[in-house]
Amino acid sequence: MILTTNYFTKNPYISDGKFIEGGAFKGFFLHDIATEQPDPNVMRTVFDKENHTNSGINGFIGDREIIITAPCMETPGRVKRMPHACSPANNNYIGFEMCNPATLKFNGNHTRFTVDEADLPAAKAYVAACYENAVYLFALLCWFHGKDPLE
Repeated sequence: MILTTNYFTKNPYISDGKFIEGGAFKGFFLHDIATEQPDPNVMRTVFDKENHTNSGINGFIGDREIIITAPCMETPGRVKRMPHACSPANNNYIGFEMCNPATLKFNGNHTRFTVDEADLPAAKAYVAACYENAVYLFALLCWFHGKDPLE
């Protein structure tokens, strides 16, 4: 697994000067990108646009690489606020998006997916690798920020 820092440069939230600190910093969340895209670099490009005003994110998790896109491991207890318009409750959390294998087929509103039986073993392996990377990353973030993972 490769852990890369490649901060956004165009996403409007990267330069708004807002951070989460102290008691306002509640913890971490993991979202699923709800689309068939296995490459975290592609997702970084999708989110890093001036007109991407519906959300920011602290990073993307793939099966082989995690990309950190906003400051979250520079100062313990202080992270870059990257709001999520669809889930405002997440605005006090470090947020990461988990990528999906290309073999998933999502429905029109991205709430359900299917996978062909022949593609199922590879899809399961991809998701398991992403999940393992997420556990590693969140353990690292808990340690760095002094958070109890059971809370």
